Parts: sequence; C-alpha cells; structure tokens
Amino acid sequence: MGEHGVRVVCVLPGFVVTDGATAHLRHLAEQRGTTTDEVTRQIVDHLKVPLGRPGDPEDVAEMIAFLATSASTTSRGPTARSRGGRHPPAADPGELRGRPHR
Repeated sequence: MGEHGVRVVCVLPGFVVTDGATAHLRHLAEQRGTTTDEVTRQIVDHLKVPLGRPGDPEDVAEMIAFLATSASTTSRGPTARSRGGRHPPAADPGELRGRPHR
C-alpha cells in the first residue's frame, strides 16, 4: 500500500483507564477489600509499566493525532504501541516458527 501513499497502522494501547476499566477496578477493589488506587498500582507493577501509571485516553488520542499528521509520514509498520514505555521482549526468530534458533 505504501507505493500508493497509503499507510496502515494499528494502534495498540496497553493499560488505559477508561470508564469501563474504572468500573472493573472498582469491582476488583471491592472483592479485595482495598482501594481502586491500590488495585491500579498492583496492575501497573505486575505489568512493569516504566512510567509507573496507566495510560489515559488522551495518551492514545495524541498518538493517533500524531499518526494523522505529515510529521509521521515515515512511520510504518502494522502496530503503534501506546504502553507507557513498555516493550515486549524480542522473540527468538526460531520460536516464531516453533523451533529453536540456530
């Protein structure tokens, strides 16, 4: 598609506090007898989010707005991650095919 000037990028947010997430955090906090802030901290710690906080919808919106500008014309690839600075570990190419890399 690039030869036609078309860029396709999937935005993949990580832990983002939305209305739905907030309701779920409240439910978890009630189950655990703690606060939503404590449950949020536990999730952030478990996910090892470098920024130390969940994202908010504005974080994701800013990434999408950037991708819609001419400043991002060299941005290519199937996925733009918005994950608070956390990147998944690089996979061994052999693991992707189900066998060890040699």
